[in-house]
Amino acid sequence: QEIDSLVKAFHAAGIDQVALVGHSLGANMALSYASLYNNINDVGMLAPGHSPRSIRGSSLSEAREMIREGRGNEVGVFKDNVLGRTVDVRMRAADYFSWLDPNGNAEMMVTAPRLSANIPVFMATGNKDFPWLRDIHYSIVPLLHKNPMNTLVKVDADHEGVSYSAGTNLRRWL
Repeated sequence: QEIDSLVKAFHAAGIDQVALVGHSLGANMALSYASLYNNINDVGMLAPGHSPRSIRGSSLSEAREMIREGRGNEVGVFKDNVLGRTVDVRMRAADYFSWLDPNGNAEMMVTAPRLSANIPVFMATGNKDFPWLRDIHYSIVPLLHKNPMNTLVKVDADHEGVSYSAGTNLRRWL
């Protein structure tokens, strides 16, 4: 909703060329938004950082059961994986489920094929990023519809450094 409000405000102000760029989880959000609303011109994904299908040991079944029982708005303590570390998070069961649903809008394997072929994607990945994230990045590219502007850039950086290292490439691409 927040992204949509901003995009609508840009359009209302007469800005008709909108690029949505995000780093790590923000990259996933940019792709998800673009695949759902189809009202932006470009997507920039810098070191995408979340893939529910790759997360093991989550509390997804517990959250799903709470939702089935009509307790989706209850706050619980659930397991999450943050860059390879298991942590406890407190949130509503419905929010947790939407965050880690392997078939939901936070999963790039779901949102990439839904993206319009008219929206090009710039993706940057770091050669020092977590190996499992690099594997996910490379598996997304073939799922995107063909667009001559789609670009995958590999930079010499870890997860946090990709935005800085890919900045010049992204500016040229835009």
